[in-house]
Amino acid sequence: MNRDQTDVGGYISHLSELAGRSFSTTNEATEAILQLLSEQLGMRTSVLTRIPPEENRLEVLAAHNELGGCGIESGAVFPLPHTY
Repeated sequence: MNRDQTDVGGYISHLSELAGRSFSTTNEATEAILQLLSEQLGMRTSVLTRIPPEENRLEVLAAHNELGGCGIESGAVFPLPHTY
């Protein structure tokens, strides 16, 4: 098995563990998902956002920041043209 196949197996295993967990709140589940994304993708910050129809802005619904991350917080709003 090559390295890419091993990595995929690890990702699937972690995702499976997350899917089997119970969460008390939606916020707790969202934090666990964002943390897993950060870990698996090697990022220090991961966010869940939305773009309200016809409002030309990006709203941060939830954020996970590791040490040295971007420090983006839940509730932040950014003008859409200033995002990527």
